[in-house]
Amino acid sequence: MSALTELDKILALLEKKKPETQKCDVKKFDFSEAKNSSILDVAWGRKPQRIPVFLHRQAGRYMEEFRAIRQKHEFFECCQKPELCSEITLQPIEAFDLDAAIIFSDILVICQVLGFEVEMQKEIGPVIKNLLEPSRKAVEALRHLKEQRDVRKELGYVYEGIKATLSKLKGRVPLIGFVGGPWTLMSYVIAPHGDRECQNAKKWLCKYPDLVDDVLDIFAEAVTEHLIGQAQAGAQLLEIFESSAGYLSPPMFDRYLVPRLRTIYTRVRSSIDPKIPIIMFPRGAHFCLSSIIDIGFEVVALDTTMSRTEALKQSEGRVSLQGNLDPCILYGSDQDIEKAVFAMLDEFRVKQNNKSKLIVNLGHGMLPDMEPRAVRALLKAVRKYEQEMCL
Repeated sequence: MSALTELDKILALLEKKKPETQKCDVKKFDFSEAKNSSILDVAWGRKPQRIPVFLHRQAGRYMEEFRAIRQKHEFFECCQKPELCSEITLQPIEAFDLDAAIIFSDILVICQVLGFEVEMQKEIGPVIKNLLEPSRKAVEALRHLKEQRDVRKELGYVYEGIKATLSKLKGRVPLIGFVGGPWTLMSYVIAPHGDRECQNAKKWLCKYPDLVDDVLDIFAEAVTEHLIGQAQAGAQLLEIFESSAGYLSPPMFDRYLVPRLRTIYTRVRSSIDPKIPIIMFPRGAHFCLSSIIDIGFEVVALDTTMSRTEALKQSEGRVSLQGNLDPCILYGSDQDIEKAVFAMLDEFRVKQNNKSKLIVNLGHGMLPDMEPRAVRALLKAVRKYEQEMCL
């Protein structure tokens, strides 16, 4: 099959499954209207009104309200319909005293725009039905498709979801937009589900380095466009989830990922409101903290493998940090959660830094079988620490 035939097949599939975008008119966010700017203050290294807390996957299956919607609607339908998207995004904001909302979407929406069929399978997760073949023809077809598709137009439903959410938030808390990183997206489209430790993807690095360069560049361009689109729609913070970063060796990380992340940051930073901070989450890649900081990201999110003491040592106050409570702590009692939260805040020297350098989050994300009670216990512990230690 020729590259052109492959492209035609992809385009036909996209046109068939292209979601209808509902328009939502809302004025651009005025940062002066924020009723709770704590997360923005910390992102820029300023003392906040209170220690900010938000959680990865804070809108999800652990919430009864979310499960009720999912019984009636498919996953990507929830992403693509602005009213559903905004309703889900706001569920944890209504249920808990959090300091930011994060738009309900998925990192793989970019893959869908680039012609990959993504199926969300129960108990398994996302599965790519048409993997990218390791051939020059396939990569050139992908490049041609990227040039033909308007990423921001195709993902307009995300931006309408952001606008719908902002109109309901009314400045209550800031809204975060996000993307998957180029390496993580590439690892999804070239290997079947269950590719442990990205072995298949890493094989490409060694067997087809030229193809990898091209594929990463294609995804980096799409990621850049989607970040800018979310910022222009009104998102007040942006986060890049490079969830598979830790599977790269330090030399591979420097060779393949650092140049793309630097390009993404530079292009996005020059194209968006300067008040919008960008968070980088290189999960598992504790070895790359200095490189990430040197790129210029305002916030670096840490997973549970990163020593808090070492993170402070390497960051030297040049960047704010986010994280890194082990999600599994939330399976414990309220007392266990409080103890872990107090230890984390002590180790991050929150009191000594006037609360100005840490956004409290998990080292990964909420899990489906967790209890809402645990989120309330986490928030209660943070506020108790603040009252006892920071006043």
